[in-house]
Amino acid sequence: MNIVLVCFSNPPKVSDKESEKDSELDKHLESKVEEIMEKSDEEGMPDLAYVMYILSAENTSNLPPEGGLAGKCNIIEAVYSRLNPHRESDGASDEILDMWLFFLSFYFF
Repeated sequence: MNIVLVCFSNPPKVSDKESEKDSELDKHLESKVEEIMEKSDEEGMPDLAYVMYILSAENTSNLPPEGGLAGKCNIIEAVYSRLNPHRESDGASDEILDMWLFFLSFYFF
């Protein structure tokens, strides 16, 4: 097996403005997940698929064009796991999340 590595002298750089927008979006999504978890605390802990469903219903204008909400799933899942340490016992499974991400990939493309 051969590998060809092509290197350019001036590769594109990540702009500070885009990096800042991305971190603002991460903070926004974190606060939205926290808000969803706090609101539904009275009814019991929601599963991750429900949180993704609520977030997809909202109009978040600055999601990445190449992945939308599915592109930020790692942020959402990290906040969810932090707020719900008993995630394995609440019925949320990776299969449900995978199906939801599959749906989102068709919805946003």
